[in-house]
Amino acid sequence: MLYVIAPAGKISDDEYKKLTQVLDQSLIPYQLPRNYGDSDPLCSSPSEDRLYNLLEALESDQNPVIWALRGGYGSIQLLQSLAERKIKTKSQIKFVGFSDLTSLHHFILTQYQQPTLHGPHIGRLSQGGVAPLIEFYNEYILAPKPKTYTHQLQAVNKPGETLKNLKAKCWGGNLVTLQSLIGTPWGKPLPGILILEEVNEPAYKIDRILYHMTQAGFFKQTQALVFGDLTHPDKDERQRIQKTIKHWAEKQSLPVYSGLKVGHEDVNQALYFGTPSEMELKEGKHLLFNRNWA
Repeated sequence: MLYVIAPAGKISDDEYKKLTQVLDQSLIPYQLPRNYGDSDPLCSSPSEDRLYNLLEALESDQNPVIWALRGGYGSIQLLQSLAERKIKTKSQIKFVGFSDLTSLHHFILTQYQQPTLHGPHIGRLSQGGVAPLIEFYNEYILAPKPKTYTHQLQAVNKPGETLKNLKAKCWGGNLVTLQSLIGTPWGKPLPGILILEEVNEPAYKIDRILYHMTQAGFFKQTQALVFGDLTHPDKDERQRIQKTIKHWAEKQSLPVYSGLKVGHEDVNQALYFGTPSEMELKEGKHLLFNRNWA
């Protein structure tokens, strides 16, 4: 069963109508969120309804696919209630989303010890019609056979240039959202390959967050850090962001990379969190091998 959840923002009425049409055409059994679009100043619906939809999916015993409608803001509002419920998952969860959904990625990884899929939201993917949705669903979500995906990176600092091999699991997501989890019971950093992406944040704010996380000890267990897209509409600011990242990375002892095509650009490649991954320097290329959850 595909559960479409909207724990954060909402899409337009026309986009929602298109989503339902595409899902009907796909013949995928699905369930839409209860009371979607009801009054809430920031989110898709009141927190009680968003929590209900999420709990219903998490507690399913039919290997639920839980695919977020869109990002925006609101997922963090549900974490306290999720933790208090102390639910035990009854089957494999296949959770998909990114951006604000980073908080749920991290919660599922740390509380349920289940892998997740950092990838495009169903609200946006469905606007391209039924073909791309089915293709993504079959390739990355159903993932019937074990498969490893290769991503090429660029080293940002000396430790990154010299790292020859690392076997670890990927985790992470949106920079600001991860920072908001620091100090919470479910915000504990994980060892492994940390993935970070961000959108519409200026260089000085990204720098401030990175130093806050550094000084809070957030990177102590990080074995490698990989930046995805750090999207900004202004060309000069994008260049300033890249210079800022390099300046910060050169002061770090952990390997730092960039060039991963995940985030808020048109190309948002799927990346599995919590599955076996490997980084390797091969023929002068820095590669990340990421295995699916099959």
